[in-house]
Amino acid sequence: MKKLEEELIKIEESAKTKVSYIEQKINKEYDPKIDEALKRFELEQGKLHEILKILDECNVKKKELSASVNRFKKQLDDLKKEKEKKLKEKLKAINTEKTNKKKAVKKEVSKVEKEFKSLPSED
Repeated sequence: MKKLEEELIKIEESAKTKVSYIEQKINKEYDPKIDEALKRFELEQGKLHEILKILDECNVKKKELSASVNRFKKQLDDLKKEKEKKLKEKLKAINTEKTNKKKAVKKEVSKVEKEFKSLPSED
């Protein structure tokens, strides 16, 4: 019985390790891209606010920067969505694996308990 409890603990620890690994991997892959996209977005947005102050002189520039801000905003949003989607997929897979392993262990526990109950008692 203790061995099965230890197995459950190992499954939990393994799942935690996998979650941590996936989070780090996804963060490592996407955070720099998101940071860069955010920097570009903020830079372009700042430029846009400057241009709005001198709109009479810069109508053409305003249109160009508006398009650029929209592109960077879309890129930023797309990266965030993609990161979230990928993270959810990986976490779902880990949870499914964990659930399946737990079910197997619980089934084994039931089997051992049944065998234990069927043993003749030594009264």
